[in-house]
Amino acid sequence: NLGVGKTTIRIFTISGDQIRVISKSIDSENSADRRVQWDLRNSFNIPVASGMYVAHLSMEDANGASIGEKVMKLAVFMPEERLDVY
Repeated sequence: NLGVGKTTIRIFTISGDQIRVISKSIDSENSADRRVQWDLRNSFNIPVASGMYVAHLSMEDANGASIGEKVMKLAVFMPEERLDVY
């Protein structure tokens, strides 16, 4: 449930490697879609492995001024998937 303004979510592995950046801008309080979904894929569109991840959220208001930041830990449990080409 995001607030008005721009939200940027950066997802990192525990070792600190950035694997994905997700951004969303919401223009008004009455916006119907105030959520962000991560498809559990990295920036190369490859499914991530099961494990722990860190999400860094940074929020800005409509004028570009920083509203705040938050760090969250995520646990991902993926079914086994075999890639033919990688």
